[in-house]
Amino acid sequence: MRQSIPFPADDPRLVLRTPRLAYFAQVTRDGISDAVDQVESLFPGSHPLAVGDCSRKNGGYFSPHMSHQTGLDLDIGPYWLDGETHQFMPPMSPSLVDIPRTWALLEELVADERLQYIILDYRLQAAYYEYASELPWIDQEYLDEIFQYPRGAGYWEGIIRHWQGHYGHFHVRFYCPDEFGATCSPTAP
Repeated sequence: MRQSIPFPADDPRLVLRTPRLAYFAQVTRDGISDAVDQVESLFPGSHPLAVGDCSRKNGGYFSPHMSHQTGLDLDIGPYWLDGETHQFMPPMSPSLVDIPRTWALLEELVADERLQYIILDYRLQAAYYEYASELPWIDQEYLDEIFQYPRGAGYWEGIIRHWQGHYGHFHVRFYCPDEFGATCSPTAP
């Protein structure tokens, strides 16, 4: 893995679940930092975001992940209504998640040209889709572009898409930067 950097453990906006699995490419660090900055500007006083697995220090395969090998993948939790940071990422029941705050995070990530996709269980996509559809600046064309929902879990289009095992967290994937060359797969989930 090129230029592996540890996620700063002293960032008060983020709580690391497993520091030894929190090594990132700069693009990933910048992308999540920019998104969290935007949430804080819209919702001052947001609780820290839970950060799960990214990559090991030198990259490479580690179970149970199919990706998380190059520092471009990141597991994150949502913002919770109880205002707590749940490090171990329990199931994201929409009734427990701060949908407006979490949508602000997702919307900022989706707008980032460095982002490739976000994986979220199909059953949870409906809550964000319905919330976003009520916002005056969002139209149907935009919803169709970013969401797999409501076309079915087998429909492999949209920036926010389904993959089994993502009911307790979001999987965020950034594009391979040019400096990586052929050392990473641009499409592995």
